[in-house]
Amino acid sequence: MYVANSSTNTIVEYAHGSRKPTLTITLNGLNGIAVDGKDRLYAVAAFVPAIYRYAPDSTKPRKLPYLFPNGAEPDALALDGSTAIYVSDYLNDLVYAFHIGQSQPFETITKGISGPSHLAFAPNGSLYISDGGNTSVAVYAHGGMNPTAEFNNGFTNITGVALSPPQSL
Repeated sequence: MYVANSSTNTIVEYAHGSRKPTLTITLNGLNGIAVDGKDRLYAVAAFVPAIYRYAPDSTKPRKLPYLFPNGAEPDALALDGSTAIYVSDYLNDLVYAFHIGQSQPFETITKGISGPSHLAFAPNGSLYISDGGNTSVAVYAHGGMNPTAEFNNGFTNITGVALSPPQSL
């Protein structure tokens, strides 16, 4: 388990079942984290702005070549499970999608969101975006540019979105 703390600019790793940290990483401007299927940690730094990748059990980052436009402030990130990394930009009301290793976004989601703060992918590839400005959760089909659904059940302060893994019968 990895725990990001933006107040201390640290990411702490815990082994499964342990309460003792096994690794501590410091990253100025830390906002969001994600882990891929190879146990590599991705972290986004808001004020740089940049995305860093850490090999398992390493505190040395590799700055990835993603280029954000001037004024961007990346907030959260999520991996789609195949070839892309999605990054929310809360201040500019959009979500960037980058192919792993490519510097320019191949997609920018802007419709239907205001203040995107957290991202999660469903097993079918749908992207869920917690939308602070609209106090809702917007759902986009894989590769879609327009929301296909919106959840707004009287939310007042959305601070995240997470999805359960698929259940086997």
